[in-house]
Amino acid sequence: MKMTQGKVTFSVMGLGGRASAYLSALQAYAPHAYQLVAVADPDPAKQARARSEYGLGEGQIFDTDLDMMAQPRLSDVAIIATQDKLHLRDIRGLLEKGYDLILEKPVATTLDELHTALKAFKDNDMSAKVYGNAPGSTIPMSTGFDEWCWGQNIFYAGFGFTNWPNDVCNDLVLQKDGKCRFVCAEDNYRKAVTYFHDWYAEGLMDVEMFSQDTNQLLAKGAQGYLGVSTWWYIEELMGDYSKDYVFLPVLDGPDGTHNVTVRTGGGTNSGNLNVTNKCQSPANLLKFFDQWYDGETVMQLQYGPIGVFFTEQDANGKWKSITEEEAKAKYNKGAGELKSTYEVWGPKLILSEYYDKYFYMEDRAIERLTDLKDFWMPFVDDTTTYPIDCVFTSEELDTIDRYRADFENAVSEQEGLWLKDGGPSDDEWSAYLDTLTNSCGMDKLLEVYQNAYDRYKANV
Repeated sequence: MKMTQGKVTFSVMGLGGRASAYLSALQAYAPHAYQLVAVADPDPAKQARARSEYGLGEGQIFDTDLDMMAQPRLSDVAIIATQDKLHLRDIRGLLEKGYDLILEKPVATTLDELHTALKAFKDNDMSAKVYGNAPGSTIPMSTGFDEWCWGQNIFYAGFGFTNWPNDVCNDLVLQKDGKCRFVCAEDNYRKAVTYFHDWYAEGLMDVEMFSQDTNQLLAKGAQGYLGVSTWWYIEELMGDYSKDYVFLPVLDGPDGTHNVTVRTGGGTNSGNLNVTNKCQSPANLLKFFDQWYDGETVMQLQYGPIGVFFTEQDANGKWKSITEEEAKAKYNKGAGELKSTYEVWGPKLILSEYYDKYFYMEDRAIERLTDLKDFWMPFVDDTTTYPIDCVFTSEELDTIDRYRADFENAVSEQEGLWLKDGGPSDDEWSAYLDTLTNSCGMDKLLEVYQNAYDRYKANV
């Protein structure tokens, strides 16, 4: 450590506005606890400022980040506020010197840059070094496998798609020209699984990604083991360590492009309610389910009971939901965990008008929508989505019932094997496409979804 008279010492790479904000905060809140000992910046005016404002002299001011990194470790902490494209090389160089880092986001802008950052995170065992965990506890990247909102598949955006599970058929995409296709049968999909196998083989992807559930992932985050993961909320995933994490942008792939595919996912579904001959009065059963669409009833089925999830009404009678802090204090659970405890699955639907009349949208939902708008939608090249309310004929439903499960399972199983064992050779890829077509009905499914969409479009 480079402690100077009990002070924490800092070096700065890039003495611009972002670094100045950090230094101003240190001066405002801890003026006697820190000392700036080195600056790297090519601008003569900023070098002059380092001399006049911070008293730096010979051997403390450098023209470039590389010049500073060529020196022995100069301080306890280094603030990286260089151009975004330089962040990765600065992370790597400073970690190798043993600095603690304050990094101005983004950490990375491409998959290749993230790969390098994760390798440095692993090689320096950052979970042990920074948080005092057991040596070797660092997990560079942990996700689920093809999970909705916490799978590895969001990183496939660098290859032109994100194959989230969805309500119609996994891997089905509707193009802007109205043509349906399956991304799992395309070259970019093959390139993606081949690329990420290399990450897996290097120990950068969690070996438990194929088997862990959300509780296991959250536990790893709460213990500070993770470098990168996927989740809706940093705070919920990383717990007490959340202040050290930021959202990554959507990352460019090896060819310098990206695209986030818009999908439906978990919101609306159909065809899952079956009434058997054991039901003595189907009419009364359906009357019962009709009540599920009442505004005040469906809000409780979706989120939780009045008195638990919904805590009070305003002057207009609209219900307010429990806050994150209230949920933790009263139930020792986050608001999301509380919702999961009480949510009832079944034929229900929340209309937008219910948020005006019956209850306020929960804070978490507002946060999710804001994050989607700010962090994800700018990377969406095409918002075309297969409509979830397409109507299928009985023959088409028979075809879907016959093939969809086998098709989705075959794709998922093979994807997992390729990630673990290595991307497909030409012969393996050819055999895979043959299986999807001849054994799993891929072409028949594609025909069904295309015909249903064409009818839908003609009638809209």
